[in-house]
Amino acid sequence: MLPRTFRTRRKEAGGPGPDLSCRVERQSPVALVRLAGTLTVETAPAVRATLLQCLASQPELIVVDVSTLDTDDDIVLSVLPSMASHAAAWPGASLVLGAPGPQLSAALERMAVCRSVPIYPTVEQALASRAGGLPRRRASQVLKPVPRSLGKARTLVRRACAGWKVDTVTDRAQIVTTELVANALRHAGTQMELTVSLRQRYLHLSVRDDCRAAPRLGGSDDDLGTDGRGLKIVEALAAGWGSTPTENGKVVWATLQLPGSNRR
Repeated sequence: MLPRTFRTRRKEAGGPGPDLSCRVERQSPVALVRLAGTLTVETAPAVRATLLQCLASQPELIVVDVSTLDTDDDIVLSVLPSMASHAAAWPGASLVLGAPGPQLSAALERMAVCRSVPIYPTVEQALASRAGGLPRRRASQVLKPVPRSLGKARTLVRRACAGWKVDTVTDRAQIVTTELVANALRHAGTQMELTVSLRQRYLHLSVRDDCRAAPRLGGSDDDLGTDGRGLKIVEALAAGWGSTPTENGKVVWATLQLPGSNRR
């Protein structure tokens, strides 16, 4: 993909304040994001939005180049651990930082960011950190917004679980997938992409559609799935679930913990 740059500017009395550039140079299997400028309360949402866009492509690793980043307040650095936590929950990706300058390094240490976000001296070392990770198994299929897509979705999940020898979660995975696809059929009505992946003792399920409206948990039967259970059943069976916005819609995802693995 071509590089994309997002810019935001802080407004202050007496003139414009520091700005921030978020440049996405690649997205998969390793996403590379270069941040340049000043991270502030006003510019932090741009960082979050950029990283969420990267997560939508389900990379294995997100490397954030912070070599030309500074901040006017340590507290805004909390956006980085927050996004690392989101990436770990789905799609099971790691977020790492590369090449912080001396002042930023000191601020990261004061905020104990390194406890949840690995920090490397150079961007090259951060990119190379993927070599030590376990490869992710992944299968995906584009589905039309028609009822028979429910059966195709279950077949993809069943075959993936069998091929990866995680049959113990097949039934749960098929139920959750059915609910995710049914929710997209009912509320989005667009072409969708189902992705199943296995990483770090979690099975990740996701449905990407072209509707920006976020899913809602609760409400009347008409607000849920085709049988009135919808996302309630997803919440009951999954270790976690959520929705991540994309440029043209969203990804609704759920993770299933494999038997014998401990919750983090």
